[in-house]
Amino acid sequence: MALIFLVTGSSGQVGRALVERLAEHGEVVALNRQQLDLTNPEAIVDTVRAIAPNIIFNPAAWTAVDAAESDPAGANALNAEAPRSLAEAARDCGALFVHWSTDFVFNGVAPVSEVVAPVSGQPRGWLETDRPDPLSVYGSSKLAGEQAVLASGARSLVLRTAWVWSRGGKCFPEAILNRARGGGALRVVADQQGTPTHASSLAQAAIDAALALWGEPGREGLYHLTASGHTTWYEFALEACAAARLDVSIQPITTADWPTPARRPAWSVLDCSRFEAAFGLRLPDWRDEVREAYQA
Repeated sequence: MALIFLVTGSSGQVGRALVERLAEHGEVVALNRQQLDLTNPEAIVDTVRAIAPNIIFNPAAWTAVDAAESDPAGANALNAEAPRSLAEAARDCGALFVHWSTDFVFNGVAPVSEVVAPVSGQPRGWLETDRPDPLSVYGSSKLAGEQAVLASGARSLVLRTAWVWSRGGKCFPEAILNRARGGGALRVVADQQGTPTHASSLAQAAIDAALALWGEPGREGLYHLTASGHTTWYEFALEACAAARLDVSIQPITTADWPTPARRPAWSVLDCSRFEAAFGLRLPDWRDEVREAYQA
């Protein structure tokens, strides 16, 4: 009997990647925001009951970080209440629920007092056991969502990730390359550290883990999942432009030079060793994926 998958946010970067890759594993019901109003709990319950999926993937989210500061109710509706309703509906129909969260649940103050990488001298990445302390409405709303999912009683897989991008998507490297092609110098923040994570690799790892859980329950819970390595937005921009062979001047600046309504964490590196140990999966180095995607 073929599995039935429900994918919310199907027009987003991760949603599109999921839909492309799930078809070989079963029937895929892909819903975008026009097809399913995630701010309507009754619509969520009715939709899940009608589809009766085996696995629900929920990459849908409010991702406008700065806009969330002026509309916390909107951010919470999509990032906290919608996941709660979806997880409860998944529980009631016996589905596995896969949900995405974010590095923004942490305050970005690197845990330097603990384990330090001996070679690089860099602080360790954030662990699933570290205490969340979000700096923004967006981060708080995503934290509330993951907590609601984990408390719902549903079989769930919550994946914290970071700096998601894809070629052609609404993301940082695409914006940088578009501006670079337009000419003129660029200014990019160089004092925030994180891991650019390709949407396709993220989706495939989530699918592999979900299918493993469907066949053998017991490893549900909260995990960190990003590409390997880490960098700054400035270095990310340099790598993308170099891969695309664009000769452009990029000036490194500080966070203070680029003020935004929402505060950004300075250290957003996530330790993914728990996911790797549980599922035997490790995402590629971020540089390799940028070069493959944008190599001119």
